[in-house]
Amino acid sequence: MADERSVDVDERKDPEPPAGSRRAPVGVGKLTPLQQAYSRYVNHRLGCDTCQDVDAGRCAAAEGLLRAWKLLGDRACEQMRRGA
Repeated sequence: MADERSVDVDERKDPEPPAGSRRAPVGVGKLTPLQQAYSRYVNHRLGCDTCQDVDAGRCAAAEGLLRAWKLLGDRACEQMRRGA
């Protein structure tokens, strides 16, 4: 038996949006160059047949994207170390 303090777990918390309306996209904003490089690497890995094959490892394109991401990360750390 439910009382006024109980919560119906099936009850919707947010009202339904009006018909024809669009929800705001999640993650709207600008990524840093380091985040962009990582995103390129991950998106490639997720879409590449060679990279998806557990036994094949990374393809040459993925290796290049990974090196670019790591290089940007190293540069960012160096800039922070120097206080730039």
